[in-house]
Amino acid sequence: MTLNESSTELRRAVADRLSGATADLPVSAIARLQHASGIAARGGFRRLARVLPGSGSRAQADRRAAERAVSALARLKGVPMKLGQLAGYMDSRIPDELRPAFSALESHAPALPFGRIRAVVERELGPRSSLLLASMDPRPFAVASIGQVHRAKLDGKPVAVKVRYPGIDDAIRFDFRPAALGAQAMNGFRRRGLRGDALLQDVQARILEECDYERESAHQRAFARCFEEHPVIVVPSVDTDFSTAAVLTSCFVEGQHVDGFIRQNPSSRARQRAGLALFDFYVGSLFLMGAYNADPHPGNSVFLTDGRIAVVDHGSARTFGPHAVAPLRELAAAVIADDRPRVRSALDALGVLPAGRLDDRPVHRVLHWLFEPMLEPTPSVIRRPNAEQVQSIARGVRDFEALARPAEIVFLVRLRVALAAVLERLEARANWRAALEAHLDGRFYLRPPTFDVVVVNPGPRPIELLRALRDELGGAVREAKELLDATPCAVRSDLDRKSAQALRARLRTAGATIDLRQRAEG
Repeated sequence: MTLNESSTELRRAVADRLSGATADLPVSAIARLQHASGIAARGGFRRLARVLPGSGSRAQADRRAAERAVSALARLKGVPMKLGQLAGYMDSRIPDELRPAFSALESHAPALPFGRIRAVVERELGPRSSLLLASMDPRPFAVASIGQVHRAKLDGKPVAVKVRYPGIDDAIRFDFRPAALGAQAMNGFRRRGLRGDALLQDVQARILEECDYERESAHQRAFARCFEEHPVIVVPSVDTDFSTAAVLTSCFVEGQHVDGFIRQNPSSRARQRAGLALFDFYVGSLFLMGAYNADPHPGNSVFLTDGRIAVVDHGSARTFGPHAVAPLRELAAAVIADDRPRVRSALDALGVLPAGRLDDRPVHRVLHWLFEPMLEPTPSVIRRPNAEQVQSIARGVRDFEALARPAEIVFLVRLRVALAAVLERLEARANWRAALEAHLDGRFYLRPPTFDVVVVNPGPRPIELLRALRDELGGAVREAKELLDATPCAVRSDLDRKSAQALRARLRTAGATIDLRQRAEG
C-alpha cells in the first residue's frame, strides 16, 4: 500500500468511526477533564506533536494513538476540537502519515443525539420549527466544534440547518481554565514571552462570539453582498426567518472539499483559479470591506460542479469595520514599501497602538511575515511555515499584547498559516503580489463577469431605447435608423450583472428586446 493509499484509508477509517457515533457533549469540568485525559491533559496538546512515524508494531501503535487522540478531541468539541482541526492541516510537527487522522475532524465528530438537536430547534423557533423538523434529516452531514449541520427543506428547496450545541459556551469557558487542554495549548504563547492574561481573555471572548449565530448570520450576509459578483466565490444566502442565536438556516450547497477536488487531478490553471479565488475571499475581504474570515480550514470550502467555490462557515469572522479599509490598505502598502514610519502611522490610524512606546522591530517583523508571500512580484506557490518559523513568529507576538485588540494578531497569524496550508495543498502558483495590489485598488483579482448588450428588437419606441442606452452607457451609441436597420446588433458596454439586468428590465417596459452576452475572461 502506498503512502497516499494508506493516508486515504486512515482518514476514511477515522471519519467512519467518528460519523457512526452519537454522544452528549461533556460540559462539566469533571467530564471534560476525564475525556481530556485520553490525550494527556497534563501534557496538553504537546503530546500530539510527539507522535512519530515508525515501522511494524510501532507504526500500528502510533496509528492507534492518533486515532484515540482524535476521538477524544472530537468528543470534547469546542477548543480541543479546533486545535485538532488546526493540527490536521497546518501543524508541520504532525507526521504526514498520521495527519489524515486529524484532518477527519474537518467535518466529522460524534453527533449529539437528534432529540437534543430537535429540542434546540423547537425552543428557538417555536411553532415555525415544525416547518423545518418535518423534513430534517436526523443524521447530520457535518459535525463541527460549535454545532452540527442537518439537511432539511423549506418550500421544497434544500437548506442547511446549523444548530448550536447546548452548553457549548460553558464548555469553552472551561477550556480556557489553567487545567484544561485549550489553556495548556495557549500557554505556549505565555512561555514565549506574553505577560498576564490579556491575550488569553481576548482570545476566549472571540471564540465565545462564534457561539452567537445571529452574529454569524450578519457576517455571512455581509460577505454575500461583497462577493455577489465574484466569478468563483459563492456565499450561501441566509434564511433569517428560520435563524436565531442558536439556529442558522442557509441555502444548501452540494459539492466536495479540497481533497476531492485534488483527487480529480485538476489542471494547473484550475488550481490557480481556485487558489486565487480563496485568496480573494480570505485576504481581499480585509481590504474591500474591513472584515475577514479567520478560519479557512478545508472543510469550510465546498467545490461545486460548475467550478465555483462556496464558503460555508462564517462563525470566526472578524471585523475592523468599513472605516478601517483605507488604513488597512495603507498598512499593506507601507509593508510592501518597507517604510517603518508609514507602518506605524497606519497602525495608529487603525486605533490599535497603545499609549506608550511599542518596539517597532518585532512589530515590523511579524507584519513582514504576514505579507511575505505578497512581497515578490513573481508567481510562486505559497507554502505553510514550518514549526520553527511559527515559533519565531510567536516570539514576536509578545509585543502585541500591549495593543488595544491583542487577539487580533493571533487570528491574523492563524489566517496566514491556515490559508498557506490550503494553498500549498492546492499547489496553486500565482502572482500573489498582483492579487494583493488588486485588493488595494478596491477590486477582486478575479474580475466579476461583465456583459455586452445585444439589441434584438428595438421595439416601437427606438428613441426611448437610445435614451436608456445613453443613460446607462454614456454618450451616443448609434442613430435610431442604424439600430432599426442593423438589429440584432451588439453594443459593447462592459456592464456588471446588476446594471445589465436593470437595463434589460427597463427596456422590456419600453417594448424593446435585448440579450446580455457575457464577456470572455481576459
